[in-house]
Amino acid sequence: MATHNPQPRPKQGRLQEVIKLEGDFRRKLLRFLTNWIALPFLATLISVMILGRAANWVVGPDSYKVYVIGNLSEPESKEIADAFSADRLPQINGTKVDIVELDDSGDPDTAQQISLRISALGDTLLVVGHLESTPTQKALPAYLQLADPPIPVILTTETNPNLLPRNVDGLYQPVFRLSPNDNKQAKKAANFLSARGGARIWVVEDRANPVYSQYLAREFVRQIHALPPKQSEPAARVLLWSTNYSIPPPSAVTDLGINWVFFAGEPQNALVLIRQLTAIRKTHPINILLSDWCVDGSLLANGGKDVENVYLTHPLKVEVYNQGRYTVYGKDSFQLVKQLLSEGDQQFDHFAGQDRKFGYTLRKLLGLRRVSDARRVLALEMQGAVLGNKTFSLSNGGEASFDGTSNRLHATFEVWQIRNGKFDTPISAEETP
Repeated sequence: MATHNPQPRPKQGRLQEVIKLEGDFRRKLLRFLTNWIALPFLATLISVMILGRAANWVVGPDSYKVYVIGNLSEPESKEIADAFSADRLPQINGTKVDIVELDDSGDPDTAQQISLRISALGDTLLVVGHLESTPTQKALPAYLQLADPPIPVILTTETNPNLLPRNVDGLYQPVFRLSPNDNKQAKKAANFLSARGGARIWVVEDRANPVYSQYLAREFVRQIHALPPKQSEPAARVLLWSTNYSIPPPSAVTDLGINWVFFAGEPQNALVLIRQLTAIRKTHPINILLSDWCVDGSLLANGGKDVENVYLTHPLKVEVYNQGRYTVYGKDSFQLVKQLLSEGDQQFDHFAGQDRKFGYTLRKLLGLRRVSDARRVLALEMQGAVLGNKTFSLSNGGEASFDGTSNRLHATFEVWQIRNGKFDTPISAEETP
């Protein structure tokens, strides 16, 4: 009887079966993880995001935003912004207030784009910026005209008096300005030169920041012409007026007997002008008065002996600047915002319900938050401070109050002089009105 001896299964076949079993297990495990863990988690996450956004849209944002905006690559603007990041702002109506820094690169078009974007957001409470006159002028219409209600603005170092958009409806525009305007700067510069007698002046207008420079140069010339005649000394006169792109030959300066130059512009271009005058100054005495924008450490660092004895105008006392540069503007504006928030919080129900009592009362009963209510409260706080001549306490014991055109009362310009490589008080600086 024949017997059948089964042949052993090849090893390759066994290996294929093992691989098939492992593949089936992995597919089942992956299907389980996908269907029962990953997809439910993802669905929950999406639901939370959607519901969170819906809740924020219905109830209101978790926080309001105070934007500090400027050319943050420049030390002056960064010093102002850094003063805000050193502390927190108080809540208003139970809602926290966050500080957000934005960089506009000092570019007017970028400033306008930023202003249009944040004015359309539902959590923008207040703006500090844009710290330079030209970008600020482009940004303000979005805050004060397009936003409803207007977004309150704190201006720090901007000095052009015509920055605010035209007030068509005549309503109060919620703006506070910490620096004195260029009318006062031009008058200080004109009186300073006039007090020295026989000033034969060359005005140089820088085009780097035209909103600032054009106005200041023209106002300075107007103030010179408006000076009353003096019997004891020759009158100050403007004999030459040019831009930094159209500087006349040195012979024109000496032939006209120019003995003073007033420059309205930035420090880099001021240094170029000063060095162009260096050769002339060796044989023909010329004094130089620079506008406040030229106050910058780079002028001292790069100017060396060329800038020695040059005069400058500035809204800060020289000892305050030497102690902390532009940080004081950041500290002052931070203190101003803190007080507005604290006092607005105390008066919130009264001001938010003013002229909109039913709508605000309904929102309050339903627990709804609207940044528009908070903006109105701050605007009314600012308006009341202007009408009541309220004084705000600022940093280092300083004080400030504001008039109906947003200007800080009693703010003045100073005259400095560069001596021994430092900003200092002029040796013979008669105080002029």
